[in-house]
Amino acid sequence: MVLQLFYWKLRALGEPIRLMLEHLGAEYEDNNPDGETWAAQKYNLGMEYPNLPYLVDGGVKVSQSFAVMRYISRKFKALGGDTEEERQRIDTAEGFCGDLRGPFIRLWFDPEFETKKVEYFKQLPTKLKSLENVLDSHKWAGGDKLTYVDFGICECLDHHEMCEPGCLQPTPNVKKYYENFFALPKIDAYRRSNRFSSYPVAPASARWGHSKM
Repeated sequence: MVLQLFYWKLRALGEPIRLMLEHLGAEYEDNNPDGETWAAQKYNLGMEYPNLPYLVDGGVKVSQSFAVMRYISRKFKALGGDTEEERQRIDTAEGFCGDLRGPFIRLWFDPEFETKKVEYFKQLPTKLKSLENVLDSHKWAGGDKLTYVDFGICECLDHHEMCEPGCLQPTPNVKKYYENFFALPKIDAYRRSNRFSSYPVAPASARWGHSKM
């Protein structure tokens, strides 16, 4: 059965899910509702917590980005933890991803974006220090195997590099991790295809990320 992914026609929170599906070789359709359609349908879709992105798998509907990613991991029996220790590490790395992603997304919409961007990127090496330390002894954020959380973190790191090229240079482990992720064959092939677009990352209302500046 073809999976149905619903998200705005931009990268933001939807792209890590697309990357997962591409990496797994899953058959899926990428649906991009407009604001008017979403507003009209949102509370009539049979979901307890309706939000974009959401995934439809037959009679199953899952909303919220990380919930969708965990569902895909369970469905394909891949990109998750096999032991309690692994699952704890992945859970913690997921929290790190949220801590990194949230403030950066808020910055996109800040009226003082250009001014605050300077201080944000000055502090980025400190924000990445815990990941840099983990990658001293592990290949991936949750341990020694690729998991769903790497898709969220590396997509977020790509947004950072797009906004401020070279910003990962002060954290060499993170830079290598980021490069290794996007060199994964199916992800690299997808990003070279006409199905991928670097922009928009963010909606038109954002101060950064809607189009290349």
